[in-house]
Amino acid sequence: MLVDLSHYGCPELPPELFTFKEITRLVLRAHSLKTVSPDIRQLINLILLDLCSFNMKNRECHTFLDKLPDAICHLRKLVQLDLSYNGLLAFPDNAHQLTSLRYLSLASNRLTDVPVTMFKLRNLQFLSLRNNKLSFLHADVGKLAALNYLDVAQNMIEEIPASLGQCKMLSTLLLDSISIGALPESFRELHSLTLLDLSNNRRLQSLPAGLHKLEHLTAVHVVGCHPDIVKCRELHSLHKVLVRNKMSLLADTQCKKQLPIEHNFDLHMERPIELVTQE
Repeated sequence: MLVDLSHYGCPELPPELFTFKEITRLVLRAHSLKTVSPDIRQLINLILLDLCSFNMKNRECHTFLDKLPDAICHLRKLVQLDLSYNGLLAFPDNAHQLTSLRYLSLASNRLTDVPVTMFKLRNLQFLSLRNNKLSFLHADVGKLAALNYLDVAQNMIEEIPASLGQCKMLSTLLLDSISIGALPESFRELHSLTLLDLSNNRRLQSLPAGLHKLEHLTAVHVVGCHPDIVKCRELHSLHKVLVRNKMSLLADTQCKKQLPIEHNFDLHMERPIELVTQE
């Protein structure tokens, strides 16, 4: 059962909503919620919860919601959780209870950290932490063995943990507009990687050896990095491989950044899931 309350204009959800245990999808796009009731735990059959506050009609977002109840992590069947474009300051510490979760977007909030329990979500395939206030990426990220898509762009992260190289299923990695000065050598172990965006890392002067040997890598974006990156030996090796394969290498600082503006993440549910544009 799908319940779509997009553009819901009240600060709280109606209490009677929580009596409908047959709800499997609850969509509240462009909501005006100031709080989420702990009674949400009663929706035990939810597989999709969309609380993204972005309004596609007027291209604006609301940031009323700054806190979540721990009860949201009692939704054991939840597969997709979109909390993007809110004002969240934290995520519940009992994140590990979301054992079915495959998609989690916390993009465009005010997070300074995420609970270490989040990295116990062994089924998680998509994680977006874009545009928050994170100063580091926890080393336990390497435990997300099923992770396919990771976006930590537009944060204040200065170092990428070597453990990320353990994410063997990782295909898309977005690290643009952060503050890294180097990448760990373990990146050569990311054999499933297809897209690596390093744009606008102005301290980044070189790339780890071995990236050009990643056979699935089709695009590397280094626009806006340190000017010396064009002298990097590994960048030249990548250039030869990608040009030969007619792929994308964006290294010219005058080149316009080109990234997909919409990403559809298929979770094999009843119908395709349309995700908000991430810019």
